[in-house]
Amino acid sequence: MTLIEEVTTLKKELCKKSEVEDKFIQLQSHIDYQEDYSRRNNLRFDGLDETPNETWEETQMKIQHLMRDKLEMGVLQLERVHRVGPKYTSTRPRTVDARIRNHTKLVIHEQGERTAQTQAVSTSPAASVMTVTPAATFAGGAASVGAVTGAGAVASWEASAGIEDDQREEGQEVAA
Repeated sequence: MTLIEEVTTLKKELCKKSEVEDKFIQLQSHIDYQEDYSRRNNLRFDGLDETPNETWEETQMKIQHLMRDKLEMGVLQLERVHRVGPKYTSTRPRTVDARIRNHTKLVIHEQGERTAQTQAVSTSPAASVMTVTPAATFAGGAASVGAVTGAGAVASWEASAGIEDDQREEGQEVAA
């Protein structure tokens, strides 16, 4: 094989490798989108007190109470509620994941934001690691709400992901 043929062969292989890498990036992006879409109705709660040997039913009741009484969201049907990860050896409570049944919109921003005084309980949309944004980002239609809970703790919810999808479903124009 001549040097020119070898260089030509290497260029073709490099081009194929580049195409495969581009396809991989495209597929990874699609997987992240699908994962986020499947979690659209999920909320993640951090800082919610955990009792020893707490059952999932007790956790669900705590979430229902927080959403109904403290966030004034009314009664929402929860499909699934559970603590995430192994029990901590410290006093820090585990994160709670909750999936809301048949509830594609969480319109909370109309209630406004309340201030916190002590320990925080926060909630956020459950998104894939690749699409998680800092909770401090509230520009461009993002929403937040907080409510003081029993022990002076605060519950807050931030949403920026999924707003565009909701607008598209309603036939609204989505701002770029």
